[in-house]
Amino acid sequence: MGIGGSGSSEGNGHQTMLVARVRKLLVFSAVAVAALPLQALPASAAAPPEPQVVSVDGAATGATIELPGRVDMAGVSFTGAAGADVELRASDDGTAWTPWTHVGDGTAEGPDRQSDEFAASSPRTTQPVWTGSARYVQVRAPGDDVRDVEVHGVDVKGHGESTLSKLVRGLKGVFRTTPPPAAAMTDQPAIVTRAQWGADESIRRDDPSYGKVRFAVLHHTVNANDYSAAEAPALIRGIYTYHVKTNGWDDIGYNFLVDRFGTIYEGRYGGIDKPVIGAHAEGFNTYSTGVSMLGTFTSVSPPAVMVDAVESLMAWRLDVAHVDPLGRATVVSKGSGKYPSGTSVTLDGIIGHRDVGSTSCPGDLGYAKLAGIRSAVGAMGLPKLYDPAVSPSTIEGRQKSGYESTTVTARGSEPLTWQVVVDSDLLGVVRTWTSPTATPSLSFDWDGTNDAGLPVPMGTYRVTVKGTSADGGVARDAVLSVKVVDLDLLKPVSRLSGADRYATAAAATAETAPSGASNVVIASGDSRHLVDSLVAGPLTAAKSAPLLLVGSTGGLPSSTASALDRLKPSTAWIVGGTAAVSSDAEAALVKRGMTVHRLAGADAPSTAAVVAGELPTTSGAAVVSRDGSHLVDGLAAAGPAASLRRPILLTNVSVVPDVTASALSGRSGSVWVVGGASAVANAVVSQLGATRIAGADRWATAAAVADAGKAAGVPTDFAVVASGENANLVDALAGGSFDRAVLLSARTSLPSATNAWLTGNRSTLKKAYVLGGTAAVGDAPLDAVRSAINQT
Repeated sequence: MGIGGSGSSEGNGHQTMLVARVRKLLVFSAVAVAALPLQALPASAAAPPEPQVVSVDGAATGATIELPGRVDMAGVSFTGAAGADVELRASDDGTAWTPWTHVGDGTAEGPDRQSDEFAASSPRTTQPVWTGSARYVQVRAPGDDVRDVEVHGVDVKGHGESTLSKLVRGLKGVFRTTPPPAAAMTDQPAIVTRAQWGADESIRRDDPSYGKVRFAVLHHTVNANDYSAAEAPALIRGIYTYHVKTNGWDDIGYNFLVDRFGTIYEGRYGGIDKPVIGAHAEGFNTYSTGVSMLGTFTSVSPPAVMVDAVESLMAWRLDVAHVDPLGRATVVSKGSGKYPSGTSVTLDGIIGHRDVGSTSCPGDLGYAKLAGIRSAVGAMGLPKLYDPAVSPSTIEGRQKSGYESTTVTARGSEPLTWQVVVDSDLLGVVRTWTSPTATPSLSFDWDGTNDAGLPVPMGTYRVTVKGTSADGGVARDAVLSVKVVDLDLLKPVSRLSGADRYATAAAATAETAPSGASNVVIASGDSRHLVDSLVAGPLTAAKSAPLLLVGSTGGLPSSTASALDRLKPSTAWIVGGTAAVSSDAEAALVKRGMTVHRLAGADAPSTAAVVAGELPTTSGAAVVSRDGSHLVDGLAAAGPAASLRRPILLTNVSVVPDVTASALSGRSGSVWVVGGASAVANAVVSQLGATRIAGADRWATAAAVADAGKAAGVPTDFAVVASGENANLVDALAGGSFDRAVLLSARTSLPSATNAWLTGNRSTLKKAYVLGGTAAVGDAPLDAVRSAINQT
């Protein structure tokens, strides 16, 4: 593919005139801005060029590969064995070449294997290498380790950019406001934000996910070490573009980057002080923060100023997470080339990438710095507070007679005088306790009473742990939470969750099929096949079957297998083709002695029509958009549709697929179209003679479906609440098997439409279920559900 191109002479003339006009506008704008009472704009005010990716497939190792345009960064994807020793070099003129650079095989960095990000990513893609201006690339690898080579280049500096594009970019720069540096506490180092290094947020694929930082991982980026300070932001833009557009990741893999001049940069989006799950240490991303040094430190030592910056960054970031840099953490691998999934691994508080992956990263001389980094980080910013915890995090009892106790624990970098403050947004501070003497660790029991000794009302309470050293030094506060549950409020809200989406679906079967089941419905838990899986809800009702999930590759997840052991079904109904539910999973079901029926068509609408054939023809239907941005409407429809035995059928936004029209022609009963006009056009609703069920947004649409279901006879003795956010929609799949209203929640708060529905139906609601862990639906919305149905 080319970058920029020529058109007709008429087009060129038009462009020349447009360029002249833009130049005049730039002059006018510069004069206008100069007249304002503002500081002068820096020379670099123009927005950076948008990085462009070029690729050449069918490349041969050892051959000189000419790219379709000049690039600044290059990498390789290929077919071959893990551990392939791939090297790359580049040239601007085909004569003078950069040194050969080992770029690895792309198997150590990357998302965790059970994540959506991993499923969408490209395997066997090497790290990108900063080449400087280059038009030619050579790749080499020993033997037959590498096949089907494809070279990917990133034009970061705009080599192929048109004059018009440069002028427009300059115009944008005139009006561009540089955001202030990230807000910092006194011990947070200066960090260049994503906006400041020029991250194009439009290419980011998904919202961030969050874990818990237990340790820090040090990397290097395998780039030449001679880049200038001005080139470093462009280098990071190139890595970001390569990670997203070539590797297929959601975002740049690292949480932070540090250049050789000691400048620190924000990496993956989601908050520098938040436990954002990166894609830097396959199998261990959930537990870590990744810091990458820009450069190659195999035979060259990282500069002292770079190491100093790494130390100041890690000292702050690990303190935010209350991690002891000199301590150790034991975690369970999610699968890497070094540690298979399920392996328990004990790691230092600061490690090198090679400690968890089959890689030489961060280079021998980079790795040699780790002991000194740990010591320096451990000595910075004292005193510190480590490992704060509260156990159990929920205490139950009765406000009129008392609650069970929970224990608050922590330890200090030295003996500390401890203070524990318990408060809530509604009541303010309810309990304060201070240790009589300084001690190395804290252990405080709270029994749910206030300072007067009276039990507090039900709710979620903040527990703030403070520590002060003998010389008056103050540690960073740790904030925990405790849920207090009053059993006299008889309407329970139960969270059904597991370690992942498969375990969450398995947990739901304990409620939908507590005594086992003769049938089970199997659907894909892969987000790419959500459009197939969302039609499974009504099938679970028709077959009196719980729903379990499997991956699109491999056999049965362990949690699914365990659920099958308990349920002991004789028949399985698979929804979707082998791209959605693998033949390996089907074989595993057959091996268990089960009769397996696969319900699948040539595409998603066809699969939906096949599933509809298993439901009564007199029950009507629910029609939803097959468009990925509107699949959430189908998930909300699944519960009421299941209760009414109405199949879910799929349509395009403005055209009804023939297979859907055929399926509807053989059915009687009312037809719902779920979702607004942007999901399903008005003309489609008219064509189907359907009733539109929709609200102002996804939350309101789910509530509207619940109301329509109630009017049609769906019981309101309980309701299900699941995530309506794109990153966790798969958890909502199990909601359809409950045959009741499926309402949607945000991760951190309960939407007003959901709250209003629960409050409006609390006279009949006896309980509620929340599907998914706190990363999908947090404690705050769960508490709001409890309040809504209990009038608290």
